[in-house]
Amino acid sequence: MSDWDTAYASAPSVDAVLLAATDPLYILYTSGTMGKPKGIVRDEPVSSTIEDPAVLDSLR
Repeated sequence: MSDWDTAYASAPSVDAVLLAATDPLYILYTSGTMGKPKGIVRDEPVSSTIEDPAVLDSLR
């Protein structure tokens, strides 16, 4: 059994959390090389645009 399998098998179960389409999913920050550092907030609908079958399969 790999380290990943061991960690996965010992991870506690958690309940799913429903997200609204406007809930922040992640924040990307720039390095600020052209001035002040900046950030962009991406919301949940971005994640629903994933079309790569391998990525979709890994999320199931």
